[in-house]
Amino acid sequence: MTTSQGEGPAIGIDLGTTYSCMAVWRDDRVEVIANEQGQPPHVVLRRLHRRQEPRRQGCGEPGCLEPRQYHLRSDNRALRRLRTACERAKRLLSYTVQTTIEIDSLHGGVDFSTTISRALFEKLNRNYFSECIEALKKCLRGAKMDKSSIHDVVLVGGSTHIPKVQDLLKEFFDGKALCRKVNPEEAVAYGAAIQASILNGDTGDGMMQDALLLEVTPLSLGVETIGGV
Repeated sequence: MTTSQGEGPAIGIDLGTTYSCMAVWRDDRVEVIANEQGQPPHVVLRRLHRRQEPRRQGCGEPGCLEPRQYHLRSDNRALRRLRTACERAKRLLSYTVQTTIEIDSLHGGVDFSTTISRALFEKLNRNYFSECIEALKKCLRGAKMDKSSIHDVVLVGGSTHIPKVQDLLKEFFDGKALCRKVNPEEAVAYGAAIQASILNGDTGDGMMQDALLLEVTPLSLGVETIGGV
């Protein structure tokens, strides 16, 4: 594969909201590394504290819903609206340092309004971000490669827009610039087009003639026989 730095392997990191996987490209072969976790890390907003004052400080508004008074888990419509608003806030925090979540008549006729900063979002999700880096380390170990041998780091999936994720990846790869030539949210479409071209026999003037995709099941498989062996 010809990269910006010459011949060398590249790693693709696909991090979405509900799914994540990683793949290594070397010697014109794409190898999808098995994900031992099975379930990918989710980027979500969680309850801050149990005490009223810290919760209000985290929300930024004294009118936040009190969980002991309003049970949203039994209101599917309210939960859907809240998830949609949180997803929008998560996207906005990739481009601004603070945003507001406002929902009219969220539950029981009560309006919901809260402010969340990028710093708070990163604090709430620091464990999930750390899990992403651990998954990356496992990927490289599975491919029997060292991070210093990686020439390009390709980002795929909407959650790779998160500044903290990008900062952690740069730090892990010792300051290496991340490849952003392809929109992370469009990378899957690019890959599908390449695969379709190969299956159709169109190699693009020979550029994709030797390209090979090795897919794996992203879960560990096992067989148990009689006697528990």
